[in-house]
Amino acid sequence: MRPQKWLLEIRKTPARLAVIELGAGSALQTVRRFSELVAIKPGCTLIRINPGKHDVPEKAIGPPLGVAKAMPTLAQNLPFKKCESS
Repeated sequence: MRPQKWLLEIRKTPARLAVIELGAGSALQTVRRFSELVAIKPGCTLIRINPGKHDVPEKAIGPPLGVAKAMPTLAQNLPFKKCESS
């Protein structure tokens, strides 16, 4: 599925999402912008994991941690739910 179509489909669903962006520094603006576009959806949270470039939009989470330190904390604190693939 193309990213634009996927974005439209996601915005129609009532699902709450967490977009977890790992290590996408400022040189990867395409990845960062896509994450931010997905996180616009009500009930969606952007979590940007990057020790040096963790700046985030309002209501997003950007801990100044590397992936190895951040992932155990995420695993303990996010309410994961199994998703069925289509």
